[in-house]
Amino acid sequence: NTTGVNLPNTSTLITDFEFDIRWLKAQENGKFGDIKMICHNTGYPFEIIEGPIWPQLNLDWQFRKVYITGDFYPPNDWVVNEWETVFLLAFILDDANWHWLAGALEIGEKDWGNANKSNDPIIKLDGSAENDIDVLNNGLSGIQIPTGVELIWIGGETNSDYDEHSWNFGNNWEIVCPEGVESNIMWTAPRFVDDCTVPAGRTYYPKYPASPEWEDTGACDDLLLEAGAEINWQSPSSSKNINLDIYGDFDIQASSGNYGVLNIANYANVTVGNIELGSGDLTNDGFISLTHSASSLTVLKDLYVANSNGLITLGKVTVNGDTDILEELGLTIKADATGVGSFINEGDINFDSKAGAKVETYISGNVGDYFMHFAGPTVLDSTNFYNGVGYSGVRLEQFNMTTLDTYTYEWNSLADTTDHSIYPWVNVYPFWHNVPVAKGLAISNWEAGTGTMEMVGKLITDEVSYTVQSEPNNNLELISNPFSSAIDFADLYYYGNNSDVIKGHYWIYDASTGNYYGGALGSDSSMIQVGQGFFVEVNGNGGELVFNPTIRNHDEVAFRETNMNVLQLSITGGDAGYKDELTISFTDYATEGYDENLEVKKWNSFGSDATMIRSIAEDGSELSVNALPVQSLNNSMTSIPIHFECGYDAEYTFNFKGMETFEYATSIWIEDLQTGIWNSVSESNPVVTFNGSPNDDKERFLLHFVGP
Repeated sequence: NTTGVNLPNTSTLITDFEFDIRWLKAQENGKFGDIKMICHNTGYPFEIIEGPIWPQLNLDWQFRKVYITGDFYPPNDWVVNEWETVFLLAFILDDANWHWLAGALEIGEKDWGNANKSNDPIIKLDGSAENDIDVLNNGLSGIQIPTGVELIWIGGETNSDYDEHSWNFGNNWEIVCPEGVESNIMWTAPRFVDDCTVPAGRTYYPKYPASPEWEDTGACDDLLLEAGAEINWQSPSSSKNINLDIYGDFDIQASSGNYGVLNIANYANVTVGNIELGSGDLTNDGFISLTHSASSLTVLKDLYVANSNGLITLGKVTVNGDTDILEELGLTIKADATGVGSFINEGDINFDSKAGAKVETYISGNVGDYFMHFAGPTVLDSTNFYNGVGYSGVRLEQFNMTTLDTYTYEWNSLADTTDHSIYPWVNVYPFWHNVPVAKGLAISNWEAGTGTMEMVGKLITDEVSYTVQSEPNNNLELISNPFSSAIDFADLYYYGNNSDVIKGHYWIYDASTGNYYGGALGSDSSMIQVGQGFFVEVNGNGGELVFNPTIRNHDEVAFRETNMNVLQLSITGGDAGYKDELTISFTDYATEGYDENLEVKKWNSFGSDATMIRSIAEDGSELSVNALPVQSLNNSMTSIPIHFECGYDAEYTFNFKGMETFEYATSIWIEDLQTGIWNSVSESNPVVTFNGSPNDDKERFLLHFVGP
């Protein structure tokens, strides 16, 4: 830095440009590390030479001398009181990996390290490069020590551990030095303090952090994805999760019809922002696609989507801040046979008066004689017909699957189901019939097959209240999940006063297996998917059932709590596709009788030839979820009758899950009363196969839990 009035000119030679650096040994792994020059001005011929190791205050110091090897010619454009960058130094450990300084680093004048080491340094960095810098040279100011560097993606380099797509391979990146200063060495992989740019025109683009066999994380500070460039973030292995952590902000650019593209595929996760740093805006002028249900995008601040189809997700998207969808159909939540996308926005969402979202629901019905599906509105209709007239729902037309012949029915909760002159299922039409938010519909088609419903409008992100009605001989309501993510039924039940309105269990009909499935509190089956309709039993008190956004959940949550002492049993066989499930749980709150908040009564399939199983409680109740007192596991043996029904002479298969959740020394057996065979059920032996017939006694099986 030059001070005063007069500037040096190009004829002025500074031949004694030299200073000393020392730092403590107290680095990672107790190594000394080293100082390397990463950028230099080609006109400044600097070198770094090694100095002695100083024992001082029982601490070991490492010493380096930085000096000019020839004549130093100041540049012509020097400005008074402005700093000129002549080179950048970085710290590297003995293992050749770049790291933060963990101890003190000091810079002093020429020969300070050798002869005058007791003198104060000019600059002292105490702790790490994130800390404030102490400047001790009588008011010297304006010094900026960069904590990170700017890197630009090159790609195409390989070695034994990395390939041409590896984010964490330093040779795939080039350091961007200040103007007029050139790169001196190859850099390392980006750190969380380094700004990164992925430019257009590269042959190889980032795909994963490192070797296909590694479960690893890539990082950077701000990330710029230029127009025409792409990142295809995908795990090469179905057993390895990979992450890209962007600690700053993320900009995806567009220019002259070219767009930056981010694809997030299987077992790949991208996080934008850092809570402590207060960063995390994602500005998407290009396109983002999550192509697998086991993929995720998390934005810690705000999300901006500028294009139609700008964000398409079959995975899980979470936005902690606000979301702006600035174009028609800027957001699409996909659904197919592999899963359904999920979108949770914690802040406000702005669709700019547009139908900003499309939400898909995948429908499959391949077995039985009737193909019934439960569904509900997934958006607020934004057509001109609905604008300004106070409707809160969608047109019936939005339930029409173009690939299937579709009929729709509402459940009349005020119909007396014991009066056979009153039919509780009411066929509804025409296309402009309003289906309120959180209302459930039964969708029937007369041919087996699959299809996708597409609802267009604005996502439902605010609290929804649904008015519950009941008749003593009915007490059922067909409702639906109104949000663009799964909801946890247990959270719905326990929210506010909802437990006064409904009981703690539900039923879903699955046309792909031809059976009703039941879920109850504590049965490990409480997730209700996007657009899913489901029956609940009401308490008969009426009232408002409240769907609060806090009950939203992504359908796959890592380290989700598992309920203990829960056995899940499924059966397959008969007509292709038939399947049924049964859950047996042991809990402190259960009794030997029917526990309405813990158990679910078995409902028969629409198909007369369906394969079905049910558990028989002590009071004769037929259950799809059976809860028993946990103390029963201390008995020498607890036996539960399992009824079996089928429509065909065929081979059938039991499949058991959850044996590892039993906390007591419990062994599980299934006894076939028809053959007299006992089969042990364990983690290593979860499958039992047998031959069945419609003529078999329904009371064919006993499930035994043998105590310690």
